[in-house]
Amino acid sequence: MVEMLVVLLLVSLLGTLVIQGTGFFLGQFATVKRVHREAALADLRDHWFASTVEAILPSRQATRRFVGDGKFFEGVTLQPLAAAAGRPLRVRWSIEGGRVLYAEHGAEPWTILGEQGSGLSFQYADSSRQWLERWPIEGSREYIPRMVRLLSSDGRTLWLAHFDLYPEPVPNYREEF
Repeated sequence: MVEMLVVLLLVSLLGTLVIQGTGFFLGQFATVKRVHREAALADLRDHWFASTVEAILPSRQATRRFVGDGKFFEGVTLQPLAAAAGRPLRVRWSIEGGRVLYAEHGAEPWTILGEQGSGLSFQYADSSRQWLERWPIEGSREYIPRMVRLLSSDGRTLWLAHFDLYPEPVPNYREEF
């Protein structure tokens, strides 16, 4: 009878340890999943920003020209998020109420980056890599900047995208779209 009591005590102690270990493992696994999900979403946002910006085309037409200031920029891209890739489409990235929004021509805007507080801004680099608050530059022949970045309120670069194309339309560039 005493042996049976000792065996039951040992089994209950082992069962308690296994249940506690399983609970700890499941808690750590949930934390790892959450961190992985947040990192994947951050990478996806970075990729969306870079892919749409890098495919923006230079244009001499005023209605198709890249324009921007600290709170928004617009241009015609070949890599929209929702429409078919390769089809030129006007897109707009903007900052409203501490959120970063993306909109394709004629569609509702999407929130790409949630509440970040005030102080977010876009900046544009010219061919000499000087950062500017507005684009286009008065009197310049550059139709698109070399780079666009999103800055946080403390001056950190959150997103950065380089333009793939030369900043001036090439001679065989078609102006129809």
